Amino acid sequence: MRESPLAILRHRVPLTLPNELFAVKNVTQIACLEQFSIFLVLADHSLFAYQLDALVPSSASQASNGSRGPERLSGTAHVLFFSVGKLSGRTLVAFVAASRWLESSLP
Repeated sequence: MRESPLAILRHRVPLTLPNELFAVKNVTQIACLEQFSIFLVLADHSLFAYQLDALVPSSASQASNGSRGPERLSGTAHVLFFSVGKLSGRTLVAFVAASRWLESSLP
């Protein structure tokens, strides 16, 4: 499998070549939680949450927020995949992490 980075691009007005907002390598899964302004990225077996305002700033958010990096949701766990769902009206993000014995055999 060929590894290619995830690049989030933003078009400027008037339309020209897009700006690259950020690039992440070894991405296996993504999800957007628009209602919470969060973009989830599973890369290199780690689950990260990016604030959408940090990726695609509006004029209001630029004034109030500095540029923030991603938050690692998985800690030191080796995440295999994640899923987003709803339960009783609440949004849940669940991820599966490799156990210690399996981690030693993964690349």
